[in-house]
Amino acid sequence: MEAQRAHAFERLTELILRAQAQGSLRADFVPEDVVLLLLANAGVVRVMQAAPPRARGGASSA
Repeated sequence: MEAQRAHAFERLTELILRAQAQGSLRADFVPEDVVLLLLANAGVVRVMQAAPPRARGGASSA
């Protein structure tokens, strides 16, 4: 699993560098920014799974 994670991070870094080289991505963007976004998203998903359907945008009881 760790080898796959390292490979994915390496490929992500390559993608970021290519995008920065062609001017499509800010120069101050780093691979760790993506990691942070993924962790934040996982936290939101975890919290929302425990939330009642109404809080998740489900059918209202009105």
